[in-house]
Amino acid sequence: MARPIKVLTEPSGISDFFGVADMGAMEGDCEGEATIWDVGPAFEWIEVGPNGVTFSVKYGAKAYVRYELWDTRPSPIDPSWQRSWEGRIYLASGRIVAVSYAGDEADCHTPFDLGRQATSWSARISAKIPMNDTDPEFPSDIYRVGLFKLQFWAGAS
Repeated sequence: MARPIKVLTEPSGISDFFGVADMGAMEGDCEGEATIWDVGPAFEWIEVGPNGVTFSVKYGAKAYVRYELWDTRPSPIDPSWQRSWEGRIYLASGRIVAVSYAGDEADCHTPFDLGRQATSWSARISAKIPMNDTDPEFPSDIYRVGLFKLQFWAGAS
């Protein structure tokens, strides 16, 4: 049975959430690697590329991000998650971070270390906008914010 190895939920809501980036690529530690800025904006709900994922989020809305590293492919996603993408994503440093972007300034939030560099991860990315405060994995004082769950595991997706 699949089990999470480690998890992290951003401790506070992120305003102007843009996406999730490989920290090493973004900070220039992984020279020559693509960055989240190479992925470009999400025209649908999500855009995935090497070292980054961008999301289409209502400007100014708060978002909460949860990262999960699994020992194998996790169980199917709960149907309450309105959107889901599954595939592979290459991460140069394996350290990922949520990025907010407003005007010309990008801010990085709490990092999550997957523990492997230069790896193409199997991943499932899910999103929903809850209409109440009943989801136990996120803070109870939320209403109509974006929730994003990123699950990673080694091996085929």
